[in-house]
Parts: sequence; C-alpha cells; structure tokens
Amino acid sequence: MKPLALIIEDDPEIRASLVDRLESLGHDQHNVACQTDARERMARCGYSYVLLDLELPVRYGRTPLIQTGKNLLQEIRASERHADTPVIVVTAHGHDRPDLAVDVMKAGATDFVKKPFETLESAIAEALAGRVQVGRRGSRDPVDDPPESKDRRPLARGRLVFYKESVELEGLLICTPASGTMWRMLNILKERRPDGRPRAFAGKALADMLDLERGQNAICDALSPFRRRLVETLKASGIDADEDSVVVTGRTGYQLNQDLQVEDLSDQRGPTTEEESLEPTTDDRQAWVLAQLRARKKVRRKDIEDEFKVSIATAKRDLMALGDRIEFTGPKGSGHYRLKSGR
Repeated sequence: MKPLALIIEDDPEIRASLVDRLESLGHDQHNVACQTDARERMARCGYSYVLLDLELPVRYGRTPLIQTGKNLLQEIRASERHADTPVIVVTAHGHDRPDLAVDVMKAGATDFVKKPFETLESAIAEALAGRVQVGRRGSRDPVDDPPESKDRRPLARGRLVFYKESVELEGLLICTPASGTMWRMLNILKERRPDGRPRAFAGKALADMLDLERGQNAICDALSPFRRRLVETLKASGIDADEDSVVVTGRTGYQLNQDLQVEDLSDQRGPTTEEESLEPTTDDRQAWVLAQLRARKKVRRKDIEDEFKVSIATAKRDLMALGDRIEFTGPKGSGHYRLKSGR
C-alpha cells in the first residue's frame, strides 16, 4: 500500500514541488505550512514519514525561524505516536552552517537533505526501509511502563464483534451507525484476506470507497476522537490499550489490528446496542470545526450535519457555542464561517 507522508514547508512553491515529487513516487501526502498546523495534523493521523523544513513560522503569517523547526522535531521525537516515524529534514540552510546537519541528526532527524533535494528519493527509500513498524512500541521493557498500567490486562487477542447496529470490543460498545464515517470505515476494514488476516487500504482508496469529499483528511478527523475515547474507555475498564488497539495506521495504509479476534455477526443485534457508545461529543464537533477553519477551509452548518450525522439544531448549537471564536461571512444562503481576526 502507498506510504502516507506529511510535508511541513511554508514556501508554497517548494511545497508544491515536494508534492509533485511524492506523487511521482506514488506516495500519498498531506501538507501544512506552519508548526501549529503540523501539530494538529499529526495529532489526527499517523504518517509513514515526515519531510520537515527547519525554517518555519509558528503560525501562518509569522516570521519563519530555524529554531521553530528544531522545536517541532523534538516534539515529534517525544511523542508516542511518531517517536519512530522517519523525519527527513529538507532545508536551504546548511550550506553556510555545516554544524546544522549534525545538530538536527543529534535531535532525532533520520536524514538531512539540502535543497534542491537531489538525494530526496534515496533518502525516503532508506528511511522507509528502516522504519520501525506500527505496533512495536508495546514491545518495550515493562519497567518503562507507568505504575498504573501494571494492574491492567493486555488486549492481545481481544474479541472485536460486528453486530447489526453496533461494534463491540471485549463486551464494550465502541461504535454505532450514528458514528457516521467511523461506522462505515470499520465495516470496510473488517474485510479479511484469503489467509484470514485483515486487509489494508491506502488512505485515498479508503476515502474513495467511503465517498468522502475531503478525502484522507475526513478519515483522520473521524479516527482521532474515536481512538482517544477508545483508549480512555478500555483503560477505565482495566484493559491496557493504545491508539493502535483497533485501527492501525502505517506504511500499508489503514487496517484492523491483526492481533484482534474479529467476528462478523452483522445479522444479529448486539447486547449493548442501547448503551452509551464512543460517538463524537460536543467538544469533538467543535474541535473539528476549529481545525477545519485553521486549515483555511470554509465551514458551513451542513458540513457539521453531514460529518457527524447530527440535526440542524445540534449543528446550530455547536456554532453558537463557538461564537466568541468564529464569525459568519457572505450571503445568508451561501456564506460560511471563518475564524475571527486574531484567533
């Protein structure tokens, strides 16, 4: 399956050039122009590798600084999700500062490629060949685990059951049709290969199958809150879990964790269908709106209704709750929301 890359580059011409290079390799990609947008994107998605320009602004419109890129590199290396993700630094700097390459490699960069990126393709190939696979974080020595995890039982070989109106993991309700994109996504990912292992789907292919207008971005926006609530729910029930406990995101795309015991009982009604599920909350919907606006996307009330399968009244309440941070612009019937100045 296609690797998924994150390009972090504030120069639009260079960013477009990098996009073309990755598309030529057959890779999928997301691209952002500042540290803040990179943080938000990496909080929602797992990536096969990252292309990082060191001289970045903290937010769009601010002054680009080399230290900003260094800080972001350190954040990536300190994060649980991306601690093992290859980060290739791409920069025009280094010609006049030979020590810069040494500094960023010590900080955790996988490689250092100077513009015009003559060695980029080979650097990407070498980085992917040596990448630690998703899911291996759990193999670390138990003495590194926080004390509170000692009493939890592992999820290995956990039972994931697909019912007519619910998906349950170890007897816990984790998804229903009201979950929208996440429900449809799980029901595609439950497909198995002839050898019984879960199928993997590239991000673009999965987005096309789900008919998602915003493509892979919509997948990430649905998956992130689902993963967060899943981990919280499992840990509260005495089960050790991480973000890859159900859906794994890696070089092969998206797939169900192959350690799970998956059962398809979609002709039956689940025992806990009427209980509370891991559906998006008010906070999740409002966070999604803000993320879209920070990404320079136009948001309308109907976008919330379609994304989360909520009523007009619910979508209106979400927008009203954000009244101090967003504003409506344009004609009443065809306008959209945007962030207020300074937000």
